Amino acid sequence: MNFFPHHQRRIDALAEILITTRKAKRLATKQLAARLGKPEAFVLGYESGVYRLDLPELVDIADAIGIDMVELLNLYQQRI
Repeated sequence: MNFFPHHQRRIDALAEILITTRKAKRLATKQLAARLGKPEAFVLGYESGVYRLDLPELVDIADAIGIDMVELLNLYQQRI
């Protein structure tokens, strides 16, 4: 249950950015999961908004995708 429904828009925006960036880098979810050392379900979980990321995980994902955190945050700010 989401106790902060107003956060859902932000969670969805971040997921959209991560999906778009991953696809632009031509990475499949399995490939990204392998780079992260995580199961594919982890990637599918945060991309679908089921799993909420903490900051260290977000940094790891950005590194694995090949996007600078500043660029990622700028994209996020533009979306919300």
